[in-house]
Amino acid sequence: MTSAYNGRPTTMDNDSTTTNTSSRQGRQRRRIIIGVVAVAVIAGAIIVGGSLQNSRNATSGALGAHVCPTINKVTRLPSIAPGAEVDWSGCNLIEADLSGAYLWGANLSGANLMEANLTGATVKGANLTSANLSGADLTRANLSGANLTGANLTGANVWGTVWLKTTCPNGFFAGSLARSTCLGQGVIA
Repeated sequence: MTSAYNGRPTTMDNDSTTTNTSSRQGRQRRRIIIGVVAVAVIAGAIIVGGSLQNSRNATSGALGAHVCPTINKVTRLPSIAPGAEVDWSGCNLIEADLSGAYLWGANLSGANLMEANLTGATVKGANLTSANLSGADLTRANLSGANLTGANLTGANVWGTVWLKTTCPNGFFAGSLARSTCLGQGVIA
């Protein structure tokens, strides 16, 4: 429709042309944005999924992942904080400072804890089979319910260590008496 002024489209016609063009461009933009967002979401899910998998592999603890910490040469602290159910089986923890650590149910089988400081640590129910604890300080450590079958405790300081229901290095079960001990059962003080 044309106006009475010089054969140009009226404002009404101009608005509808603009609206149709804007509407078409708007739909195209929305499709592009939706497509980009969909690709980003899929890519993000892949990246996040991979990151979650990697983070599971880079931690220890209840997730059950197995990664060995490094031991700081100055502080002797592990790079990964110790915690319940940590899996440090076969790890090199020589001279590590694990004093006061809560290692309930930890898997330390085959770990090298030579001269490690476990003073006052709670290692209840832990798996220490075939672990090397030679020269380790286990003063007042709680090893209740731990399995030490085949562990080496040569020269370890075991003063005040709690041995309730502990399986000693020679396979002897320490029992449930308050005076139960692994001394003389593969452990020499």
